[in-house]
Amino acid sequence: MAMGATEKTVRQTFLLVGAIVALVGAATGLVFGVALCWLQQRFGFVSMGMATSVVDAYPVKMQLTDLIFTCASIILITLAVSIRPALNASKLDLRENL
Repeated sequence: MAMGATEKTVRQTFLLVGAIVALVGAATGLVFGVALCWLQQRFGFVSMGMATSVVDAYPVKMQLTDLIFTCASIILITLAVSIRPALNASKLDLRENL
């Protein structure tokens, strides 16, 4: 606001940064999660820890719906959490904080 931005511009900037964080975080987390599940399916790094178990490695199964719901949840939660700081930043009184 000290540089001439309006309340609407400040609010939109905070929401845009929140959206970028949500998308980057969701994409990074999903890539690592899918890679971890694939490694577990392929190599079985995490074992059951029982000598009499039928399956040696902990079984995992990836489903497209799980990925979609997880990604949507991450994005919605991150955007919902960024709304309040965006509103607070746009209502900040510039004269009191300089």
